[in-house]
Amino acid sequence: VQDLSADLRAIIDLQGRIILLSLLIMGILFVILAVIVVRANKIMARRAEERLLLEEKLGEAERLATLGKMVASVSHEIKNPLGIVRSTAEILGKRISRVAPGNEHLAAIIVEETTRLDTIVREFLDFARPRELTTQLESFNVLVTRIDRFFEREFKKKGVRIVTELDTDLPMVRMDGEQMYQVLFNMVFNALQAMPEGGTLTLATGYDDQRNEVSLRVSDTGIGMDEDKCTQIFIPFFTDKNRGTGLGLAIAKNIVEKHGGRIEVWSRIGEGSVFTVILPVEDNPSPDDRSSGVDDGNGQG
Repeated sequence: VQDLSADLRAIIDLQGRIILLSLLIMGILFVILAVIVVRANKIMARRAEERLLLEEKLGEAERLATLGKMVASVSHEIKNPLGIVRSTAEILGKRISRVAPGNEHLAAIIVEETTRLDTIVREFLDFARPRELTTQLESFNVLVTRIDRFFEREFKKKGVRIVTELDTDLPMVRMDGEQMYQVLFNMVFNALQAMPEGGTLTLATGYDDQRNEVSLRVSDTGIGMDEDKCTQIFIPFFTDKNRGTGLGLAIAKNIVEKHGGRIEVWSRIGEGSVFTVILPVEDNPSPDDRSSGVDDGNGQG
């Protein structure tokens, strides 16, 4: 009789190995399947979160669009009678000086407040009905010189020292000069409000030849902002001031982005803030495009 015990043990050993290998393969497949399921759940959760975020943004956009239409309509109706009130107050001021000397300040208050209201109305209109760009080659340096002249008396009144650092070789860029002036105006105005006790305001321009971009920097030594506020200042209607609409920087951001640019912000409590407007330069500018528009690039006031 032939002894088959060795063959039987070999068969049993082979079966055991096959079972162990099968279990190992099943375990690996199970782990892979579990990883896939976990990743799929994470992706689905992220997609659901993104969908909710998009829905919120869409709802916010629709709300702002409706609000913008209402604001534009109301602002337009207010603007005309507001102008009449102001001009009438100016006439009354002249007559009061002759009839009741010493009371001219009453008419001056009306003129001042109607001027402030007119500014608010214009901000609402600019936000609700953004103007189309009318671009031509212009220089940031020209805007700085212009804003310096406009605010000269206000700088002295507030005790603010103005420093200009202008790049005399600054390339000209295609921009809507009036709208970019509005951007600079809003930033300088905010800087003055951030320095109630006076300080130093620096207006600087520069050119980054690596990125082919020009920059306009507005820096102050005011009260500064925390990180949370820095993330909210461009949100329409956000403001922590007693007076103001919270639209100035939102409008500025829209204008700069329409030019294909961006605004960068740095701020620290107690140290001040720096707002930098950056615009792209045309890839193939003409030889006459590199012109600063100023004779001297550095100055102090």
